[in-house]
Amino acid sequence: MDEQEEHPFDRANRKLCEELGATSCQFCGGMPRITGGGANYWTISCRSCNASSGLGRTDASAVEAWSRRATPSPSADLTAAREEIGRLRVALSNCMYQFLAYEQQHLAKSPPDYTKAKTNKDFAELASTALAGGAPDASDH
Repeated sequence: MDEQEEHPFDRANRKLCEELGATSCQFCGGMPRITGGGANYWTISCRSCNASSGLGRTDASAVEAWSRRATPSPSADLTAAREEIGRLRVALSNCMYQFLAYEQQHLAKSPPDYTKAKTNKDFAELASTALAGGAPDASDH
């Protein structure tokens, strides 16, 4: 058999996946493969990366699970990501103010510790730059 020619089993499996409405893999775009049929065991997996739908009691439930994976809801992920970004911004802001307080503490010492004060000021400036959405220049440090 020619290397480019599709095996009859693969051709039949591809046709079955098409009939059942199994879409391409959400991870790599590969072709789906359905397996099972005995003892209430069906699954769809990617021929390229082996991502899987998990087990289904019927071929239709396996396709449903595969399709659910293939179309994730970005709004839920986006909302969670925005909430986490908000928490991280608050934490970074708190760190910035703490570094500024440490800077003042080191300057108030007798004698002042200018090295530690400058280090804390530098950290506060890095936090401020990050909160403003900029990236510090690596050549500055």
